[in-house]
Amino acid sequence: MDSLNHGFFRAAFPIAVTDTVSLNPYISQTILSARVKLSAEEYEPFLKGTQILTLEEARKIFAKGDAFTSIYGSSKIVDDFNVANKVYDKPQAIESYIDPSITTSL
Repeated sequence: MDSLNHGFFRAAFPIAVTDTVSLNPYISQTILSARVKLSAEEYEPFLKGTQILTLEEARKIFAKGDAFTSIYGSSKIVDDFNVANKVYDKPQAIESYIDPSITTSL
């Protein structure tokens, strides 16, 4: 995985999403848009299909597992697919890309 993607995992997934943010779409839109230097209004079209998780939902996603219900499982499934289809040659060090510490500490 290149450094850009590695940075994405490190930057995007540790974001602790509280119940307040998940219940107020404008707050989450403002936070996410600021990370990519867009206004909340400019960012709005990118939110279609995006689910903002509650803290409880985020904690469940960060639990280690082998299925799509876990960020570890879904990342492994994608990694296996990419290796099998020669997107890249070797499996990635998935756990080194995921840092759940902020979310799990809340």
